[in-house]
Amino acid sequence: MPEQVRRPQNRGAGRALRAVVPLMVMAASLRVAAGFAPPLPVAPRLSALSQHTAGAVAGGFIDNALRGERRLRQGRPTLVGLRMDAEDSPKGQELVLVRGGSETASVGANRRMWVFTKRHLTAMAACCIMLFASLFLPNVADTASMRFGWPTPSVPVASAAVSSEEARTVAEAWKVLGKAYVDQTFNGVDWQATRQKFVSKGNYKNMDEAYQGIRDMCKLLGDKYTRFLTPAQYSSITQLYQASGVEFGGIGVEMTMDTSNTIIVASTYPGSPAERAGLKKGDAIKAVSGVQVGGKIGGTADEAASLLRGTVGTEVAVTVTGFGGMNRDVTVAREVINMRPVTASVVDVAGETAEENMRVGILRIPVFSKDTSAQVLELIDSVRIEKGAQAILLDLRGNVGGSFPTAVDLAKELLPQDQTIVYAVDRNGERSEYRTEGQGSEQAIPIAVLVDKSTASAAEVLTAALQENGRAKVIGEQTFGKGLVQTIAPLQGGAALVITVSTYETPHNHNINKVGIAPDVENDRCVKAQSDKDLAAALSPTFFQQSSVNVL
Repeated sequence: MPEQVRRPQNRGAGRALRAVVPLMVMAASLRVAAGFAPPLPVAPRLSALSQHTAGAVAGGFIDNALRGERRLRQGRPTLVGLRMDAEDSPKGQELVLVRGGSETASVGANRRMWVFTKRHLTAMAACCIMLFASLFLPNVADTASMRFGWPTPSVPVASAAVSSEEARTVAEAWKVLGKAYVDQTFNGVDWQATRQKFVSKGNYKNMDEAYQGIRDMCKLLGDKYTRFLTPAQYSSITQLYQASGVEFGGIGVEMTMDTSNTIIVASTYPGSPAERAGLKKGDAIKAVSGVQVGGKIGGTADEAASLLRGTVGTEVAVTVTGFGGMNRDVTVAREVINMRPVTASVVDVAGETAEENMRVGILRIPVFSKDTSAQVLELIDSVRIEKGAQAILLDLRGNVGGSFPTAVDLAKELLPQDQTIVYAVDRNGERSEYRTEGQGSEQAIPIAVLVDKSTASAAEVLTAALQENGRAKVIGEQTFGKGLVQTIAPLQGGAALVITVSTYETPHNHNINKVGIAPDVENDRCVKAQSDKDLAAALSPTFFQQSSVNVL
C-alpha cells in the first residue's frame, strides 16, 4: 500500500481555485469592454494551450475524477487531488498528496475526485499568464496575435459604458474618427490607447473640457482639416453651405488660407462692416476676439468665420496684419449679411481684329453651396440669351471650396457624356469614379476658368475636370492644392466633427494635394483685376477654347 505523505485539511484551497480563474476571465472581459486591451478570444488561447485545462476551467469534475481514478489504479503518480463528496459540498474538500496506486480504495464509490496532473498544472499556469497579459499588458496580446495568428479586431472596439455626458461625447468622437478617418494608421497613433487616455482616464468637469479633449484627440492625426466643431460652429458651417441668401450676423468678409496656414482676406462685401472698418484684400487675420486663428496653433478659415459670426449688433475684435507687416486691432459691429450668391456681368474682350472681338459673360462663384449649380446654369442662359455672351468665364478666385457634390453636379452640366469628373479614394484604397451620365446642358458654349492661389478643394475638382477633359483652359496662377474630401459628422449635444474621409484624384489620376493645379495660361493681370474693366483688358479671346462636342 502506498505511503500517504500528507493529508492536511485545506478547505480554502478548492474554493480559491474555483474562484480565481472565473474572476480573471471576468476581469479580462471587463477590461476589453472598457477599451484597455484588445478583445482576443479566450477560447483559442485555451485550446492552443491545453484542452484539459479548458475542461477544468469549465468545471468538468466527473470526467477528471474518473480519469484520476484510473490513473491511481494504474499506479501512475498523481501529485495533487482535490477530493469532493458525492453532494459536491465545499465542506468535503480535502487537499491530498498521494503516491502509489491503491489510494482509491479509501475514496469510496460514493466519492468523486478532481485530479490535476503536472500537465494540467503547467497548462493552467500558462493560461493564467496569458490572462494576466491580456489584463495588464495589451501589447503582449498584440504580439501574440501576430505570432500565432489569433484574430485581432480593428478599432474601434465596442465602447464601454461611461459615467457622464462629457465622457460619452468624447467616446462618441473617438468612435466616429476610428470608423471614418481616411488614414487607418491614424498618423502612427495607437488609437486604442488614445481611447484609454481621453475616455477611460478622462476626468472632465464640464463640457468645455470635453470639447478640448476632442480637439487634442484630433490634433494627434496631424490633419488640419479634421477638426472639432462646437454647436455654435457647426450651426455656422451648416448655415454657410446649406443655401445662399441666408441672413446672419457677420462682418462681410471672405477668407482663405495660404500655404503657411495664414488666414487671408480674399474679399470684402461692398458696403459691409469689414469694408467700412478698413479691411482689405490680402490682409492677414491673426486673431478674432483674442483667439488666435491660422498659423501652427490656430484653426482654419471656417473656424475663424464661426468666430466672426454672431448676434446682430454685437461687436467683434479682429487683429489683422496689412502689407506693411504691422498688426492693428479693428473693432467691427456685426450686421445682417446676405451671403453672396453667384453673380454675373458681361464684358467686351478685344481681339487682334474686330472680327475676333468677343462678348464674355463673367460668373463669379464665391463658394460652392447647395444652390450654386442651379444658379450658374440659370445665369449662363441669362447672359447668353439676354445679353449675347459668346463665351463664359468662371471666376473661382478666392473660392476655397464648399460642397463637393455641388461641384460634381456642375461639372456634369458642363461636360459631354461619359467623361470622368474625379476619382475618390477611400480609407481602404478603393476608388470611386464620378462620371457624367449624359450630355451636359451647357457643354457647348466656350468656357475658361480663372483661378488664383486661394482656389481650393471643390473649386479645384471642377477646375481639373474641365481642364483635363479638354473643356476649358485654366487662366491665372497655381491653385492651393487641397486634394482631400471631408464630411461633417454630427455628435450628441449639437457639436460635430469635420473628418477627412477620402482623397481625390483628377481625371488623369493626378493627386493635387499640396501641389495644386497649374494654369494653362499664367496671367498675373487677370489674378489681380479688381473691376470688370480691368478684367476685360487682361482677357483675350484666345483664352476661350471652343468645345469639340457635337450637340445631338
